[in-house]
Amino acid sequence: MSFYRRKRIHVPLDEEALDEVMQYNNSSGDVRMIINDVIENADNYSSDRERVLFDLVAIRNFSYEEAAKHTGYTKRQVRYRYKLIVRRITSHLAGKGIKNLEDLL
Repeated sequence: MSFYRRKRIHVPLDEEALDEVMQYNNSSGDVRMIINDVIENADNYSSDRERVLFDLVAIRNFSYEEAAKHTGYTKRQVRYRYKLIVRRITSHLAGKGIKNLEDLL
């Protein structure tokens, strides 16, 4: 809808279609909140270095080798710690009843 508003294109929408759009926007907002809550949860990280490590690898798409240079870990430690963080995040999501991607969507 934002796209059409920016382009100033008028598209007649009935109430049912509008409800579906609003439901999609609300559910995607909920998904973002859940993901953000899990990523920001301090229980998933044993130190600030691990938080930085996760940010570099998962969010900024650094390689293990590049992340090792920035965090002071060896490449092996980065790989190991990243896998631990992913396991903690996965178990945290499972605790919320989310076992696969479809559960989020």
